[in-house]
Amino acid sequence: MHFRLSKSKFLSASQCSKKIWLEIHKNEKSTPLSESQESIFESGIKVGELARTYFPNGEIIDLEHYDVDNGLKKTISLLNDNPSAIYEGFFLYDDIFVRPDILKNNFDGTWDLIEVKSSTSLKSENILDLAIQNYVINSSHIKIKNSYLMHINKECIYPDLTNLFSLIDLSKKIKPFVNEMHNNLSNLREVLESSEPKVDIGAHCNKPYACDFKQYCWKHIPEYSIFNIPGLYMKKKEEMYKNDIIKITDLNDDFSFKEKEKKFIDSYLTNLPLISKSEIREEINSLIYPLYFLDFETYGPPIPKFKGMKPFEQYPFQFSCHILYEDNTLEHIEYLHQDQTDPREEIINELIKVCGDFGTIVAYNASFEKGVINKLSSQFPQYSQKLDVLISRFWDQLLIFRNYYCDYRFKGSNSIKSVLPILVPKLSYSKLKISDGSQAQIGFKKMIELPNGQEKKNLVRELYEYCKLDTLAMVEIHKYLLKI
Repeated sequence: MHFRLSKSKFLSASQCSKKIWLEIHKNEKSTPLSESQESIFESGIKVGELARTYFPNGEIIDLEHYDVDNGLKKTISLLNDNPSAIYEGFFLYDDIFVRPDILKNNFDGTWDLIEVKSSTSLKSENILDLAIQNYVINSSHIKIKNSYLMHINKECIYPDLTNLFSLIDLSKKIKPFVNEMHNNLSNLREVLESSEPKVDIGAHCNKPYACDFKQYCWKHIPEYSIFNIPGLYMKKKEEMYKNDIIKITDLNDDFSFKEKEKKFIDSYLTNLPLISKSEIREEINSLIYPLYFLDFETYGPPIPKFKGMKPFEQYPFQFSCHILYEDNTLEHIEYLHQDQTDPREEIINELIKVCGDFGTIVAYNASFEKGVINKLSSQFPQYSQKLDVLISRFWDQLLIFRNYYCDYRFKGSNSIKSVLPILVPKLSYSKLKISDGSQAQIGFKKMIELPNGQEKKNLVRELYEYCKLDTLAMVEIHKYLLKI
């Protein structure tokens, strides 16, 4: 059977032959795209639309991918019209289908191929991406002169977007791959016409992208396995797996481990957490009341929107703060920006007011919160003195679990979402509609674009609920640690 392949399927094959086989033969085994992944694709579409404006007066083929016959006819018609550029053209050769982002007309019988990415640098997979497109288009008797990657320039600063993109000429780099393309595609078709390939699990399941079939391929891995051991390199885990060492109980004295790794293994084998009680008490006793449990939610779009900001630079749009007084009184204060204006200065003023002049500010992975405030300090120097004082008051709750508290039930992760269900099972993110930072970003983006109404109110409530739980979780973990 001769399978029609798209560019994305060819790139899947470069990651793992089993992945493309499953896409063709058992696609029902894939995990549906998450809302976060869909949001990334949507951002990529907007970046692509903006990139076209750098090659103006072109013609777009605005058809769905599946409408191949009409797309090919329209592309041929446009090529005959000789426009300055063609966006999203349709090309098919030997049942390989590609749609180049931009074809720029050189008006000398040649075209430049331009692939647009919302990343900030060249990646190895970009070379294969351009190679397969170059192969198909050239084979369709369209002469490609140069092949470019057009990616986001991370040094661009809003409001000047004239240098938002950088162009990298990959014409020479893709040539060896183009020359081998016919043989590689023949080999790929042989794989697809055979039975399911036997490919071991490993690092390639997440590189360069998380595979949609990971749940299917990893179904034989138990809940607690060598893959949970923190700090152990993936290469070492792969070696163990190939030697049929999967369960933690499969390990023997022939293996040597670092302290962090050994603690996790010991915790599993004894079915007990390993707790350094005196060190934890010393850390907790160093805190100064009132305690301000603080968490930010941030958003970093590929195309910057506010003065002085760069692509993907994170800015805060929300914070939650639970204030725990020495008499055990608990107060909660929160802020959420609810329109498309710049939230940063308003966040600064609210934050300074809420955190007062005295007391320890507690965060989970405090380097993130400190980094957010540090950026605000540099962007708004008129507030730098007060913001720098806030930074000096931080204490990181995460360090307890990095250094003094090891529990195998965290499954090798010390994130608050791994720790909370074990230490404070009464609190859970599972019932929240927004339950992680990526969903919060998506919710915020949707919310600020909505007019006032019930849908907007619902998103506002969901964002408040999520961020509030993040700081309440820290409070409850703190209370748990006090009892040790």
